[in-house]
Parts: sequence; C-alpha cells; structure tokens
Amino acid sequence: MLSTVVAILIITLLVLAMWASRQGSPVGSDGGRSNGGGASGVTVAVFYYVWYCDGLGKGHWNDSVITAVVDKPAIGYYSSANESVIEWQLRLMRDAGIDVVFISWWGPGTYEDRVAKEVFKLLPKYGLKAAILVEPFKGNGFIDAVIKYGPSFWDSVLPYLEKEFISKYPDTYFKLGGNPSY
Repeated sequence: MLSTVVAILIITLLVLAMWASRQGSPVGSDGGRSNGGGASGVTVAVFYYVWYCDGLGKGHWNDSVITAVVDKPAIGYYSSANESVIEWQLRLMRDAGIDVVFISWWGPGTYEDRVAKEVFKLLPKYGLKAAILVEPFKGNGFIDAVIKYGPSFWDSVLPYLEKEFISKYPDTYFKLGGNPSY
C-alpha cells in the first residue's frame, strides 16, 4: 500500500509540475504528445511496472508476504498483458501529459519482456516514447550485483535490447542526447 501511495504522489507531483510549467494547461497545447519536452522543454517520465498477472494471488497481486496488496485497483486485479488494460493505461498517461514511460524489465524471455513488447507496439498510437528499465533480476544485494552484473551480463543484455526494442522501434524508443536510455 505504501508503494502505491508513493507512486501516486510522485505521478501527482510530476503532473502538477508539468501543469505549472505549461502555464495553466494541464497537458499543454500539444495534448501532452511532445515526447521530449513540449513548449516548456520539460520531459515528463514515469515508471511502468508490467509484472501483474490476472487474479489475486498471482504475479504481484499478493503472491508473497513482501508484496501484499491492500487496496484493490479500480479495474480489479488485472493482467499487465491484457491489451485493453495496456491501452487504457497508455491513454491515461497521454492524457496526464506524460512523455516517456520507463518499463520495468526482468530479462529476455520473461513475462515482463513479453508485455514490454506489446506496450512498444501500442506506444505510437498514444504519442508516447519508452525505454527499458533493466531491473536487478539476478539475485539480491551489492555482492550479487558486482558479480552478476559485470561486463558479461551487459554484453548479453544490451544486444538483446538493441535488437528487440531500440532498432525495432527507433521512433518510439526514448533517447537522451541521442543515446538510448536503459
């Protein structure tokens, strides 16, 4: 519940900052579809977690004591892979003036990988850009990170991201200073 409240507060603050920077218009004159900072030059980005599976007790809906969900989402315990849910969420992001979505990704062949590919297919329809947020999917803690996320990890993951997302969606994949973000 606390993480949900924090996420809502962050999104609210981002939307308010964007609204203030666009001088009274909640989404700016371009409808929030500027993808890189509209008239104000401000890019509004959010994290997008695509790891939820249908039904309570599955895929982060109370699937462990650590990820307990106390509040039921307005649309129920949805699946992140459901195309109508993805479209609804992307429409809400666009209407809120979001420019960029950082998609939580847990490696090649995972549920999140499959859903991220579906999201990328739909992004152009909503005028949004996205980048992959590589999550620490290989163990826990600092020592694991040093050992498991060394050069060999990145030598395998970066070409995959290039092939499956960056090259496949060159106009949609978010780049900062001309370089892909991840």
